[in-house]
Amino acid sequence: MTEIHKERYRRIRGMILRILIKWHPAPLEVDEIHVFLDDLRYSITKEELSSHLSYLEEPGYIKIENRKADGIEIKKIKIMKKGIDIVDGFSNDVGIIRL
Repeated sequence: MTEIHKERYRRIRGMILRILIKWHPAPLEVDEIHVFLDDLRYSITKEELSSHLSYLEEPGYIKIENRKADGIEIKKIKIMKKGIDIVDGFSNDVGIIRL
């Protein structure tokens, strides 16, 4: 993986946190995050988004909840305190660029 790709991934993770903090404390659906990223010119595949969400979930920056509504499973994403601390600059992660 090139340095350009690594920086882009770090920026995308930072942008995901920025999107989620604007809606805090309400969660967003995965598809909503995907659309927001696309609108901000961070176009990625659903698989890439899933990878970034897993990266952010492991240390507790976000929480992913699976909910069922009318027989359809929906993933809701919510930013957690650790994620807010990253956005606000109180904490740091080399895999995330604060925007």
